[in-house]
Amino acid sequence: MTDVDVRAAAAAIRWAPVVGALLAAAAVPAADEPWQGSLAVLLAALVVVGVSARTRRRFGGVTGDVLGAVCELSVLVTLVVAAA
Repeated sequence: MTDVDVRAAAAAIRWAPVVGALLAAAAVPAADEPWQGSLAVLLAALVVVGVSARTRRRFGGVTGDVLGAVCELSVLVTLVVAAA
């Protein structure tokens, strides 16, 4: 197995639980409208990816403070979607 194959396999293994959790959470309807759960999960995932990408560019990585901020932002997005 080459070095490139090992990196690809490691990347696929890391994303498998994340994708599974997103699919499971998106299947659960929230509040009055069945689409709100899926939309909340999608927007929260976009916030996580966006903030993580920005902090990698600006700081060169992700710190514990960034993880805490991402957690709070994703909760905020989820609550806003549920309230809509």
